[in-house]
Amino acid sequence: LSHRHDDLAIQPMLAGKIETILLKLRCCGQRFEAGERIRLAVATSHWPIVFPMAEKATLSIHCGASRLILPVREAQPLDTKLAAFPGPESARPMEQKVLVEAEPFQRSVWTDHITGLTVHQVLIDAGTILQPHTGITQSARNVDRFSINPDDPNSAEGTCTWENTFSRDNWKARIAVSATVRALRHVWRMETYLIAHDGDEVVVERSEVKEYPRDLN
Repeated sequence: LSHRHDDLAIQPMLAGKIETILLKLRCCGQRFEAGERIRLAVATSHWPIVFPMAEKATLSIHCGASRLILPVREAQPLDTKLAAFPGPESARPMEQKVLVEAEPFQRSVWTDHITGLTVHQVLIDAGTILQPHTGITQSARNVDRFSINPDDPNSAEGTCTWENTFSRDNWKARIAVSATVRALRHVWRMETYLIAHDGDEVVVERSEVKEYPRDLN
């Protein structure tokens, strides 16, 4: 809501003050048939897709003065002449041989009932495959982990860890990267780490920590 006027003109919300907000719904498209009902859900958070504000807040909506304005597309003369959408086109799948089966996709949520910490985790494992036309063997795995204590919005953090390995004959390369975002009270803290191996030799290793003012975000 601090972006209610413009994404660049950030202004704080004042407690107890009623304001008229024009909220644009983006990346949203739906066709409604006659007689169907529309359910609109409004929330002050969308974790872990969107990180929370630095302070907990209670939002009240005056429904009687609220409106949902939807665009209406009028029928067009060409509507009856539009061709049906054909099936999607794509190139023929690349030939590959599975050496190690991929782990099943995992999405989990768990809560520590002592501390209240809640963790959302997604694991994607591609297994190990051989590309016969290049002779390259490739494996990939990534883990996205987001944690927060619901009573403390400044405990929110997310870490993405990715690892890829490539090999052919006696050559092998591996790269691993991780990036962590921490939503502290006054700053966003970004922590990144990268390490690359050529065989057993580390050819690149780098880590950075940067902080940016939250600026009501």
